[in-house]
Amino acid sequence: MISASLIVLGLSLCFRGARATDPTEKPGSCPLDVDYPRCDSVNANNLKNECRTDGDCEGDRKCCFSGCHNHCLLPLQDKLDSCPSDDTSMCKYIFLFPSNCHTDEQCEGTDKCCCFCSHSYCKATVTEHAGFCPINEAISCIITPDKPLCSTDADCKKNEKCCLSKSKNRLQCVPALKGKS
Repeated sequence: MISASLIVLGLSLCFRGARATDPTEKPGSCPLDVDYPRCDSVNANNLKNECRTDGDCEGDRKCCFSGCHNHCLLPLQDKLDSCPSDDTSMCKYIFLFPSNCHTDEQCEGTDKCCCFCSHSYCKATVTEHAGFCPINEAISCIITPDKPLCSTDADCKKNEKCCLSKSKNRLQCVPALKGKS
């Protein structure tokens, strides 16, 4: 026969184990830590934690350690879409900051690690439509392109892609070609 003290001990261990889990922990995984800022830099010591637990974060965001402190980030999600196209006019400003990612797993939510002006940054993705753009061998790199009518496939109908057109030398929505590129 089991003694009453063993039953009490067993129940207390069960309750203690139940309290050990954090009721505020939200589902999902935090993005991997980023390299910038470096934790041994002087500025890293001045960073304040935004949160202590997932319960301190709004909505689906989790309390994640990244960039030498805790802050609220969206958990990792499937990265199905593509990086946006570069706006090279911004490149002169971008060299002030180092890359903040090397892999998609360092980017929150559905953001991807995209190369932009020779640096990598977490960017919101854009939808890419099936098919490919026609080859435009006659386009001259010397000619200044006209103002674009689209910037990504998301600006076009489902059966179109945002491509450089041969006739106008600008980005515009054109019917997507099917098959091998």
